[in-house]
Amino acid sequence: MYKDAVSMATSRLYNQLGGPISGRAPGAMAAVSDVVNCFVRAGAKDSLALAAAEALGRVDYCAGGQNDRVVYLFSQKDSYAPLAWVPLWMDQSQPAEMAEYWEKLKAQFDADAADWSFWIEWYERILLGDPMPWDLVHRIAMEVADAEWDAGPATVARRIKEIRLNWRTETSRRLVYDDKAGVFVPEHPLDVQSGTLTFVMHRVRNALGSALATGQTNGFSETSYEAVHLQPILLTDNPEPTLFATTCWDACMALDRNIGDLYPEDASLMVLKNTLYTAIEELSDENALIKARIGRLAALRTNAYPTASDRQEMAKLPNELGPELNSEAQEIYQSDIEIILSNPKPPRSVRARVTNWTTTIFAWMDRTKKGDGRLKWLASVVNRLSRWWSGSGE
Repeated sequence: MYKDAVSMATSRLYNQLGGPISGRAPGAMAAVSDVVNCFVRAGAKDSLALAAAEALGRVDYCAGGQNDRVVYLFSQKDSYAPLAWVPLWMDQSQPAEMAEYWEKLKAQFDADAADWSFWIEWYERILLGDPMPWDLVHRIAMEVADAEWDAGPATVARRIKEIRLNWRTETSRRLVYDDKAGVFVPEHPLDVQSGTLTFVMHRVRNALGSALATGQTNGFSETSYEAVHLQPILLTDNPEPTLFATTCWDACMALDRNIGDLYPEDASLMVLKNTLYTAIEELSDENALIKARIGRLAALRTNAYPTASDRQEMAKLPNELGPELNSEAQEIYQSDIEIILSNPKPPRSVRARVTNWTTTIFAWMDRTKKGDGRLKWLASVVNRLSRWWSGSGE
């Protein structure tokens, strides 16, 4: 099966441990070849597969005599995640013969009706020493079903686009399917020291109160975007740490934009912004996953805010997808949709969670064929959600 071969090959690539560069070069290059060849063969026409095989043969040939030009990995023990990469060709251009073969292969990809942009980007980022994140590559290898690989490059490209969108918007707790209950549930809340969360919430609450107390001079009030966004979670006794951190991030970024424009450069607003930033830092220091999620949220770029027609479709989501969620997930999802419907520019973290959860449910329905008549409609909703975001965010 292609996905098994891809998983094994990517593991080889990311796990080249120990020994000098010259000793690891052939293994690293062979792993690159394995992965690229698997990906290309997954849906290529015969002519593309032959061109790929020929090009990869040249890659292996070059690697044997130019070990100091190959990828140089540092990896953590018991982990496939690389700590550092350098370009495949570090101190000189890659051999002209190799570059020529790769350009010919790309030209054939471009001339093909299918979308091969992911594969081109994936390989060229390895050449540049800036590979796609390991967990994204592994997820693609594991989540593209055998039937999708067999269906050809158009199907694979569509599925990869959905996986990348889901990965990029994973900025809060994911939905996981509970086989026993037969519904999706939010994954278990992250653990941080209760004292840390209580302390940062107390400081944010005090800073918000001070900013509101000087509202007559700074234009900040209970109806201000940042206050509306912060107050509900500050009234919660023990909020989920990622949710609190991303809420602080949204409010902090809004203040950064609005101070000096919508609001004057008021001391209490500056203190609130800095307090929010410090709260995010302290929670990120407590838990690496919070730090990763905040980083992913910061990397997301808005391409467009929800349109009127988007909102019409969004309004249907709680009723259509609610039965697939447990009560906690229903409450979060319904609240997020209401925020999107009532705000011309909804918070990034809210839009990201709606995108992530909706694409998660869609992928499950598509894979299990349990979407009934909703699948085609939900595919159109996912397409709308994808237009909210620009760039790869990777």
